[in-house]
Amino acid sequence: MMRGTDVLLPLLLLLAPTSAEAREGLFLRLGLGPGLAVETGAINGAGLALAAKDHAIGWGITDKFAVQLAECGALVRRRVGEFDYLNLDGFVLGGTVFLPHSALVSVAAGYGQVAFAHNWWEATGTKKDEGLAVNAVARREWYFARRWALGLGAQAAFFRTFRMDYTFFNFSVVGSVTFYLTPTY
Repeated sequence: MMRGTDVLLPLLLLLAPTSAEAREGLFLRLGLGPGLAVETGAINGAGLALAAKDHAIGWGITDKFAVQLAECGALVRRRVGEFDYLNLDGFVLGGTVFLPHSALVSVAAGYGQVAFAHNWWEATGTKKDEGLAVNAVARREWYFARRWALGLGAQAAFFRTFRMDYTFFNFSVVGSVTFYLTPTY
């Protein structure tokens, strides 16, 4: 049977405050926030991005540069024909440059998908198109422990579909938590 101290002690050791920053090695970033999505092609309108996402898993090659595989996108409240929601999803590969004062810039490109849905919980929707996604994020991180940080930043994402000729721009404010999973010595 597990006691509370069996869980609490390892958690405290993991999150113990320190001034060290563990940017080299494996990291996991989870980001979420509101925003605005604009379509400049077939729909030609804007909608509220209820939940914009910026998730990444990557590897810090040095303390200044990392490569990452990321998921970007947004759930957009916008009426298009019979549909009430758009789901923008991008699975992208790119890099992050760590700047002075705990700032960082990430740029990535890859596969993008736009799905139309009747309800917000229909993440994949009933009408879809595939194409290109490009994601750029500038954020500032605050390190609260050796292995994790909270961040706040601006995200700009671009989605271009091939068959239906949609072009989306998503602009969001994204809050994030980053876990640096490689031990520092």
